[in-house]
Amino acid sequence: MSAVPADPDDEMTMAMSDPDPVELGERRRNLRRPSSATVRLRFGAEAIEGRAENVAPGGVLFFTEGEVRVEVELLEDGVSRTVTGHLVRSERIEGERRGWAVELD
Repeated sequence: MSAVPADPDDEMTMAMSDPDPVELGERRRNLRRPSSATVRLRFGAEAIEGRAENVAPGGVLFFTEGEVRVEVELLEDGVSRTVTGHLVRSERIEGERRGWAVELD
């Protein structure tokens, strides 16, 4: 999966067509099906606030009660649909490759 900024308005475009699926821990409640859909993830303009757990020159870990609201556009087999949800996880898989998990409304 590659993530390339589409524009400076906090929009992320991701092509979900990697032939080598990543094996992640099984925490799923619903059945999944393979897909090669193109996904566009849009982040809202809202800010969230929280408390830092720790800070280092390379990053910060913080906790918040807020959610990162997103809009997800899926383009699959020529059909586009848009749904809303919130970001539940972003994880670096390998190198620059990153996995994103969104819980849909």
